[in-house]
Amino acid sequence: QSARSAATAASVSAPRDDPDLQKSAEAAKAGKIQLLEEEIALVMGRLSALKDTVAAKEETVQAQHESLAFQRAQLRGARDSVYLLRCDIRHNSDLLLRNQVRVPRVADEVPRVDPVLEETDAYRGLSREEVQGR
Repeated sequence: QSARSAATAASVSAPRDDPDLQKSAEAAKAGKIQLLEEEIALVMGRLSALKDTVAAKEETVQAQHESLAFQRAQLRGARDSVYLLRCDIRHNSDLLLRNQVRVPRVADEVPRVDPVLEETDAYRGLSREEVQGR
């Protein structure tokens, strides 16, 4: 029985001492490490690309905010101009009526006020001078 145990012990320890098996195990371990390093590099590349995408999108959003602010200012200027023109038309119509001058038909062609488009609530209580001074 002791001879059998010695033979079994020798066969179990033999693979550990076998240089070919050790080289094979080391090669397998190195291969796994290389695959993991390649995967890490790939993930890092994707992360970098995503960071670049986020930065580009943030720049786009900022540019859109600036465009919207500029367009709001332009729209406000256009609405102010429409308001001032309507004030002039009303003033001139009042002068014509006070002086008993017949209002020309052209005045009938002036479009009706569109409260939503012209944002008339924003001008309620403002004088012509206040709107001009903006």
